[in-house]
Amino acid sequence: MKGKADLLLHPVRMRIVQQLLLNKPLTIAQLVEILGDVPQATLYRHINLLLEANLIEVIETKKVRGTEERKFSVKIDNLQIPEDEIEMTSQEDHIRLPQK
Repeated sequence: MKGKADLLLHPVRMRIVQQLLLNKPLTIAQLVEILGDVPQATLYRHINLLLEANLIEVIETKKVRGTEERKFSVKIDNLQIPEDEIEMTSQEDHIRLPQK
């Protein structure tokens, strides 16, 4: 299964999206603190995948100690999985447990 469903059903990305939906926009540092068990490098990789898929967006940037800090927010309108993608998904894909 590829596409939006695959992106959203990954456990780490799902947790990122959940936190962004529950809280106000968050920075990477805030997400690292909230998620606790997800290394910062892993978080950056998953954030970039969500950005590329247009599922989250950067809503604010500011300079902090010489680096650019970005705040992320969910693009709620883009979270819906298209019906044709759901129909093309096998029953095994629907019930599978995403791998790390």
